[in-house]
Amino acid sequence: QLNISKCFLCQKLIENSKKEALSTNSKLYEAVFLKSEKSIYWFLKIHHILADGWAFSLIFRKVAQCYNQLLSNEDLDYQAASFELYLENEKEYIGSNIYERDKEFWLKQYESKELTTLEAKGNKIKENAVYQFSISKEAYQLIGEYCKNQKSTLFHFFLGITAISLFRVVGKKDITILIPVLNRSNRKFREIIGLLMNVIPLNLSVSSEMNFVDLQAAIGQMLRESYRHHQFQFTDLINI
Repeated sequence: QLNISKCFLCQKLIENSKKEALSTNSKLYEAVFLKSEKSIYWFLKIHHILADGWAFSLIFRKVAQCYNQLLSNEDLDYQAASFELYLENEKEYIGSNIYERDKEFWLKQYESKELTTLEAKGNKIKENAVYQFSISKEAYQLIGEYCKNQKSTLFHFFLGITAISLFRVVGKKDITILIPVLNRSNRKFREIIGLLMNVIPLNLSVSSEMNFVDLQAAIGQMLRESYRHHQFQFTDLINI
């Protein structure tokens, strides 16, 4: 029996197909294949606990690789790297001096700070939302030139803009932004399908007297220092 979640894209695919489909279901993942006269559609939904963004990309690349090998009558040579490789590395890391060094770094960064819920001035933020906006190609190029002249990056620039916006809305000088990191430090880890990503808390001190150039430079410096200690799990930090 076909069990497809109520997804707009999936419903459209069904409407445009012969409604010939094969699905596999579990609590953590769902895969649906839909066949039309000329195409086969693959709808894949995986819980984030099983795969991060890199893993999703890896899945699609590996499937495409195997598909092309089958079309060329070649033997499949895909060998999936085991997630146990990452777990063993984590065990060694937790028992190492590097772990203690990283732990000391993060505790020093946040020894007098607490993670709190953001509240706008006068109004509580009641629900999550995604806000999108577009900038022109010309504006993007101008920002890129500015960052190049400042020996900075677009990432640093938009982090600075985000910090200033939060400062104005929330009214707090210390703003903590969680930065996702790949956490795949070697080639073997880049072949693992799983959730390896980590987040690092970047604490930014903002005030109305600050110069944006100085803020952008401070962000770059803090990121460089934080990336050296990216393997320490954020969950370990908040549970200490």
